[in-house]
Amino acid sequence: LTIREGRAIVEAARRYKRVVQTGMQHRSAPHYKEVEEIIQSGQIGEVHFVHVCNYSTIYTSAGPVPADEEPPEGLDWDMYLGPAPKVPYNRLRFRTYRRFFDYSGGFITDFGAHRLDSVHQVMLDDRPLSAMGVGGYFGPKSIVDTPNVLHVTCEYKNWVLSYEGIQLNGFGTGPRVPGGRVPYNASGALDRPHGEAFYGTKGTIFSDRVGYEIFPGGRGAGAEPKSVVGRDCTDVHTRNFIDCIRSRQKPVADAEIGHKSTNVAHLGNISYKVGGRKIRWDPDREQILDDPPAAALLERKARPPWDLI
Repeated sequence: LTIREGRAIVEAARRYKRVVQTGMQHRSAPHYKEVEEIIQSGQIGEVHFVHVCNYSTIYTSAGPVPADEEPPEGLDWDMYLGPAPKVPYNRLRFRTYRRFFDYSGGFITDFGAHRLDSVHQVMLDDRPLSAMGVGGYFGPKSIVDTPNVLHVTCEYKNWVLSYEGIQLNGFGTGPRVPGGRVPYNASGALDRPHGEAFYGTKGTIFSDRVGYEIFPGGRGAGAEPKSVVGRDCTDVHTRNFIDCIRSRQKPVADAEIGHKSTNVAHLGNISYKVGGRKIRWDPDREQILDDPPAAALLERKARPPWDLI
């Protein structure tokens, strides 16, 4: 839930020599490796801007907020809350926990972390230097507190990342290829709700969980157009984890990889929580620089007896 907890997971895995596979299953997809090779070989020129989108309507509030009530039989509500603050049971907190900062980082740490990790893989750079997040919760008031509109801008050494998480509209951004594949989780005929766009000086690549397209540049010699159909490789990712348990090799999405990709999401949330101001990040020391209120959000005070970190 926090950057400090993520680092604790990595250190525990190293200390006890454990195999930890994070759920960044795009790392197991061959088409993402192709995108990495295309960009690193310079086929679309120099890439200095990357756009990530997560659009959906699945978390949009509808109807009145349900009343607090007694937990259903068989649910240990105290155990469910764990290190989070003790509050009465509410169906929203149980069924849609991703909408509460007590249990989640919202859409950006849920769907977003997968795409942010793919950007790190493709760009060979997992070291953001700053983050600025703005947004809000719009529509009918509710007890949920994660934003349903969030825009995060991160600076890296030689490029800029722009993330958009919108839960009020599932259309997304980027062109659909006529007669081509259906993007992951698309609910409309033209939807492209999730994905990454790498803007090069000679062309652009749009990628997502089930494939990618190359669009040539507008002037001069550019990249050749291409459309590739891929697939969700969660099964391959799971197999890699099992194989590494047996071999004791490092899996394709080791704890450190998951930690660093999720850090980007956390930094965006931290900036959002402190009013949208730009925060500067030291990736070596994992510290927010010269901003004590923002730095305080690198961790949380856990509720006993779940306060071991």
